Amino acid sequence: MLDEKTDTSWASSTRGIITLTLDLVRSYQIQSLRVTFASTFPSRMESTFVFDSRDTETRAFTCSGSECVIDLSQMDSPQTMDKYEKLRAETIKISMHRAGLNNVQSFVVSEIFVLGRCDCEGSATSCLYDGVGGYECNCSAKTNTRGVACDTCNLNFIKSSDQFGCPLACSCDQTGVANVNDMCDQVNGLCKCKSNVDGAACDRCKPFTYSLQSTNPDGCSACNCNKTGALSCSNTTGECQCRDNTVSDQCDQCSDNSYSFADGCKLCDCNTDGTVGKRTDCTDIGQCYCKENVMGLKCDMCKPGFYSLSATSIPGCKACSCHSVGAEHQTCNSVTGQCHCRNGDISDLACNPVISSMDPTFGPETGGTRVTINGHLLGNDSQTIKVMLGNTFQQILDRKEDVIIFSSQSYNSSGTPGGDSHSLHVEWAGNGNAIQYPFTFHYLDDPVFDKSRSDIVITYSRTLLFLLLALFSYLKSLSDSHMRKRKWCI
Repeated sequence: MLDEKTDTSWASSTRGIITLTLDLVRSYQIQSLRVTFASTFPSRMESTFVFDSRDTETRAFTCSGSECVIDLSQMDSPQTMDKYEKLRAETIKISMHRAGLNNVQSFVVSEIFVLGRCDCEGSATSCLYDGVGGYECNCSAKTNTRGVACDTCNLNFIKSSDQFGCPLACSCDQTGVANVNDMCDQVNGLCKCKSNVDGAACDRCKPFTYSLQSTNPDGCSACNCNKTGALSCSNTTGECQCRDNTVSDQCDQCSDNSYSFADGCKLCDCNTDGTVGKRTDCTDIGQCYCKENVMGLKCDMCKPGFYSLSATSIPGCKACSCHSVGAEHQTCNSVTGQCHCRNGDISDLACNPVISSMDPTFGPETGGTRVTINGHLLGNDSQTIKVMLGNTFQQILDRKEDVIIFSSQSYNSSGTPGGDSHSLHVEWAGNGNAIQYPFTFHYLDDPVFDKSRSDIVITYSRTLLFLLLALFSYLKSLSDSHMRKRKWCI
């Protein structure tokens, strides 16, 4: 049926949809398709063009008499590749449909005629046919194409997705391309750059290279920069652009006030209040040069036991003045100097023991007066304590956190009228100087016993009469636990 002889024919089966497949060997631009029947033709008949293994277009036949035809002559000269693609075929599939499911008629085909042109992708006006299914297109010079099907661009030209041929020239800088005779990809137009060249047009040096030259096989020369310390270099001069805190022509050293080149030269960031001589530099590990009582990588903290970082202080920080009795330990707040007082007490910065009262504040020179000191942070039995009136040590009877009880020692005033007063001093062992409090104890003249009378009479010098009256009033108000065992009478 493809031999142009009408005395031979082909008969289909009697059932189902019939499909004839025509293998054209090469691709062609189809102009018309005609099928001649020696029987009645199908109720419906279609043709599908297949190109590059995909169906491109399906069309219906027009049937009249004994022939069914598809005429594409009106599309013989498509102006765009999109329309041209619809006419290309490597294989043609012809489908024949019956009028109904029960139709058992056989279709008899006497001739199939296909008219087409060589597939030259619209880039040739003629071609040479070899008689056995092959051909070679005569490519038009203005299309910038070559190859048997004019499907390859001439060197340095690019295909167009919507136009015939290769109308676009490569847009590449010849200085930067690897081969001036093959500067770009024919499909996507990407320029083929030398190894050290970058840019869509191969017109600039890659990072860390400079001086684009046509005579340089790599296009650009490598900059003499340390990439750890440099951000980039000038594409023109090769001058290195260093990262922050990095110096030298090659950017291979940290600046004076930075360290750790491998990590990008970090700033020392020293606190000059805490550095010796206000130094801003540091060691290779970032340690600043701290004053005697200062610590920390940046010299920004007082050492334990010190506080109040100061630029004017030679050692940098003051020593904590925590009292060994009132404080839990000798470390204080590094900013305020507040010591950690026992029992959460914050009444004093140094946790010094506090005496709020002393009672009584007078007694006879013979001693033996039971004196009670009230306060807080006074310590306990585990800490040695000394209580003095003037320079005389007193006998401690009892002590607790908030009270100390002592017995006054005898004192000789050497006949000083009206007795003598002595300041209270308290000293805790291991704490250095004694603490003097604003309390005084007044020694009174000892009482005089008049034995000439039948009752016991105690008299005092006239100058002390007012003091005796005060003492009598005080003794009357004391509880039994605080009264002396000796009975006094006037």
